Amino acid sequence: FRYLLSFFNDTYVIGMGFLLYACVAVKFPLGFYVPRFEDSPKDDSIYDPYKRDVLVTGLSMTCRGEFSFIIAAFALSEGVIEPKMYAAVVWAVLLSATTSPFILLNTIEYFKGLQDKHLELTNPMKAGDGDGKMPLHFHIHIQTKSAWGLFETLTRVMHDLNLEIIDHRTSHTRGLDPLILNDIFVKDGDTRIDLPTVAAQKAEQDAVKHVSSNNLVGLAKQMSKSNVLDEQPVDLSETDRRSIRLVSDLFKVDSMTVNRRMLIEKRLIESMSEIDTEVTELKIQVWNPWDWSSALDSMILMSNQNRPIDESFFMDIFDKIDIDGGGTVDEDELYRALKTAGVNITKDGLSAMMAMVDENGDGEISREEWRDAINVYLDQKKNKSFRHLLKEDEAILSV
Repeated sequence: FRYLLSFFNDTYVIGMGFLLYACVAVKFPLGFYVPRFEDSPKDDSIYDPYKRDVLVTGLSMTCRGEFSFIIAAFALSEGVIEPKMYAAVVWAVLLSATTSPFILLNTIEYFKGLQDKHLELTNPMKAGDGDGKMPLHFHIHIQTKSAWGLFETLTRVMHDLNLEIIDHRTSHTRGLDPLILNDIFVKDGDTRIDLPTVAAQKAEQDAVKHVSSNNLVGLAKQMSKSNVLDEQPVDLSETDRRSIRLVSDLFKVDSMTVNRRMLIEKRLIESMSEIDTEVTELKIQVWNPWDWSSALDSMILMSNQNRPIDESFFMDIFDKIDIDGGGTVDEDELYRALKTAGVNITKDGLSAMMAMVDENGDGEISREEWRDAINVYLDQKKNKSFRHLLKEDEAILSV
């Protein structure tokens, strides 16, 4: 660097440095060769993943400058170039090594913000017609052999099935013949289900237990197919009828979900055979973007306490979250607690989680509402397959 201080005020060095930097920036159009992994957005969408990929890839190509510096230093030592040209190369490298990463980081942050807003627009508490329903979401895990056109084929299948890709993560195993792992999180544009509020989940659990303990599974199954209860010489109480209706709805949702999963699985296997690759593993699970269970799991991991995970444990967490001691937890307090626990959630996504627990709709979670949510959570953990009680003949309800 002994030449730099004396040459950086030279107009030739500065001008040539900018020219060389412009030559580096010519690599930016390489970003347009990025495959279109996700569909183009709808006209009213604020988030364009293809534009994100083009900009991020193009800017990444302009951040490299260390190799040019090494070549310039070697050329200077061998007398191939003059000190002024060496200074110009160093100036160009400094420009590319400082401006491009700064622009790249801001571009990534910008599109991350748009992606968060896009997810917020799917907030079940704001989307729809106030019918108490939300789109069904799936987590698709598919493991295949490597093949040309794999990502484009997966994207096409999602589009054909009206599945909007929320997130797509890919990785691969090591070795000469690696396996390609794709985890795709999608929103189903064709299927809607009831909002999984805590009150609804508690009612479902109570109904399942009542129906299974009173031998009413057959009637619930029958109602799920015909929507009416046949005249039978049994005296059903109002609790019986209410529980049967709730359980019959569970049968319907489960059947609808299973059929949808089978269709997705069939299309994926068919599409993989079209590109001559083998599916080694395929799992399709219902996914809840605003999952209270996952949030509570994270709180347990972060607590690092050697004590039973019971109601008392979570009530102590409530007291810690309730910073002002008002007996309720608002969005800001819960947001800080979830961030501390490592839960990646937007403020608007938090609103959806709040609404699923906030039974009286006052915008805060009271101790009783928190206790109800915890009891539902603990009951689900204790009886992870509580719907197995409803298995009868070919009917299977899975959680």
